[in-house]
Amino acid sequence: MPGTVLIYKVDILNDLMRHNTEPALRSAPQLLWEQCKRELRTSIPEPFFSTFISPLKADEDRGRLVLITPDSHASNHIRRRYWQLLEKTLGDAPLMVVAPQKSLFLVEKKPDICQEALPPAIATLQNGQWPSAITLIYGRTGSGKSTLALSLQQQGARLIRMEEFYSGFARACRTRDILNWRQNLRSSDLILDDFQFIKKSAGRTQEELINLIDDFSGRGQRLLLLSDVDLPDLELEKSLASRLQTASRLEMSYPCGDARLKLLAFMAERHSIQLTQKELEELCLGLPGDIRSLQGALLQIKASGKGDLSGLIARLRPARSLEPTEIMRAVALFYDISLAALGGPGRDRRTVEARQVATYLLCKKTSLTLSEIARLIGRRDHTAVIHGRKRIESRLKNDFFLARQLEEIAMELG
Repeated sequence: MPGTVLIYKVDILNDLMRHNTEPALRSAPQLLWEQCKRELRTSIPEPFFSTFISPLKADEDRGRLVLITPDSHASNHIRRRYWQLLEKTLGDAPLMVVAPQKSLFLVEKKPDICQEALPPAIATLQNGQWPSAITLIYGRTGSGKSTLALSLQQQGARLIRMEEFYSGFARACRTRDILNWRQNLRSSDLILDDFQFIKKSAGRTQEELINLIDDFSGRGQRLLLLSDVDLPDLELEKSLASRLQTASRLEMSYPCGDARLKLLAFMAERHSIQLTQKELEELCLGLPGDIRSLQGALLQIKASGKGDLSGLIARLRPARSLEPTEIMRAVALFYDISLAALGGPGRDRRTVEARQVATYLLCKKTSLTLSEIARLIGRRDHTAVIHGRKRIESRLKNDFFLARQLEEIAMELG
């Protein structure tokens, strides 16, 4: 199992380097750690000191003391039992990061993600060089966020989804085990997937996220948020939105051109599928957009062979994407109102229903963000879009007349 690191930000490292003039100079981290251990020995019983403190190795990273533990279990125990004592002994507010120490790997592992197909900023993140303590990565479904998350999970980060965060928080509150739940979340670098499902109405959960962000920022732990939409399109309380304004924000889009070709070749190799350059190019051109369509094609080729590649592409090719203006015109025509009225301030019943239907169809049939849809329908922000979409979704459960109207508009759109 790879080692785990505890990182402390201690400015006195540089002072030790400047003032120590011994001929056989040991490194500043070693000197600092030896000094710290002498003080800790007087406070920790010998059996525990020998078991948990003595095995720690000292290193330095950009002016910070790095304590390397044998494994994550030792790191978690030290965090729970000795964190405050270490903090007091070092005399500075420590920053903690729990992550694999790459120099300890002796066996080279086959990569599970095609770095050449990633944007440069995200490729460096996958290599362990996170841009900041808090990072938000957003992109449409099928752009590769989940693949990236699984790769980082294999490097030692913990991966949970927003649904698990909600249920875990509710269970911890119900069983009065909130302290253990919090400690468990903070025991390693954390990835929160499906962050777009955060609920503005869940005030206590958003408060818990604020505390989590503050703790990770203060200790230097790394928190990665994965979302289908960017920060302005998330349902956030002001205080949480303010915290995330300082986060690094990176976009993942569908790879295209040479990057898409490299990604397909990488996935084919992973599945032990032999494809010529011409076949790779044919698949890339025939199946644009979501990379999951390429994954589906490779799985079918593996199961049935690549005899009828053109037929396979025709079956898997996504339906024609609609232009937003096509949807707006079709809805305006159906409800017999003008395009200007559809995006205007009118509040009569016909116009409001037409606007909500347009909102629903724009959400379902385009890749526009909520903010972009809001601008199309003449609204100030994304909250009106969310309301309109949810209103139609709710009515469709019982309103068969509305369902029929949507079918007729869909037929007009082809």
